[in-house]
Amino acid sequence: MFSTHRLAACLLLCGMFVPALVTAAPVEPPALAGIPVDFILFALTLAGIALFHHYTLPIAVTGLVVISLFKIVASPFNEGSGISGWIAHLGNKWVMLSNLLGLLLGFALLSKHLVQGWYPQPKHEAPRSAKAPGLQMVATDVRPRR
Repeated sequence: MFSTHRLAACLLLCGMFVPALVTAAPVEPPALAGIPVDFILFALTLAGIALFHHYTLPIAVTGLVVISLFKIVASPFNEGSGISGWIAHLGNKWVMLSNLLGLLLGFALLSKHLVQGWYPQPKHEAPRSAKAPGLQMVATDVRPRR
């Protein structure tokens, strides 16, 4: 029925796909009470940024390092475990990470722009007891800040 060549070709094809199926198997990350530990670490990072908003960058970088070290040591990526899996994961996600970096830098520039007051300020203070909103709009003249 089967020749030796067909059997060898079939085994070769099966042998090529088995490692791909083994490495593509989902890996369960460590969890506490059913919640993945990396999610808990990320939530702690966000809570630290919310509570200590004057130290945003150091807290965010510390969270990034802690979560990355945890993933490298204890929770393997889909691409593999250890530093090689982390580098392969970054290689697969570099476009998304660069887009996120661009968004964050854009928002940082916009917030700095608004905080420093590079927007028009009222020329005169609006009357405190304006009878009609139209009077308040007419009384407030907008001019650029110097």
